[in-house]
Amino acid sequence: MSLPKTVYDNRHVKQLFMNLIRLFSINFSWHTALLFGGAVDFYHRYFMIQAFLPLLDDGIILDVGCGKIGIGAFLQHKPDIICLDVDPQSVKSATGHRVIASASNIPLRPVIAVSVSADCYEHLLRTIRKDFIKDLVSISQSIILHFPTGKHAEECDIRFDRTHNRLFGSPQKMHAEHLRYGLPKISELNLPRGTQVTVPDQNANVNYILFVLQSIPLLGWLTGFLFKILLQGRYDKPPYYSCMVVWVK
Repeated sequence: MSLPKTVYDNRHVKQLFMNLIRLFSINFSWHTALLFGGAVDFYHRYFMIQAFLPLLDDGIILDVGCGKIGIGAFLQHKPDIICLDVDPQSVKSATGHRVIASASNIPLRPVIAVSVSADCYEHLLRTIRKDFIKDLVSISQSIILHFPTGKHAEECDIRFDRTHNRLFGSPQKMHAEHLRYGLPKISELNLPRGTQVTVPDQNANVNYILFVLQSIPLLGWLTGFLFKILLQGRYDKPPYYSCMVVWVK
């Protein structure tokens, strides 16, 4: 299946940005600290996912809840990517064939080699999470899920919610959804028989610091440098904030 070529919005600026990401996505370098200063946790989860992709079947990649950038920006090769997001303003700048749809109603046939969902699963209502996983299983040969889970993640979100309210007088939208919907549990995935690998990820205490710093205007863009100097060595140690689950049919 061949997908149409992507027509980028503001294509010259976007192409330059994508080239910078690909050039510096090998490791969290000083250049990456500048480029992703206000989104260190975002960079890390996609870096983890792209490291696993070469081990899985080659073919069409579905990026569920891709947001403005998505997995395509982190890949050195140029696979066929379907970028799915419910927000038309976000998905219009994603790298790949763009589809505006909800993760609870994926309008695709079973032709997907790898379905990727990076920190989207926890933003679904508990009542539809089971059907979401069933949909991915039915259309995919393999799945990579990344999401916050466990008591340390919940404690981190509660702590950050209180801090954000204290600093800005309002909750941070994404983390407020974590608390309102409840973080998913690995045991609730109920994936069918196959090969499943679970990798714990992101130190919860470091993530709390990142969340606070990244939310502060101007200072947020220095977060990448502070992370590289002071925090990077702790990021792959417990207590963990999230996990990556890789499932192969």
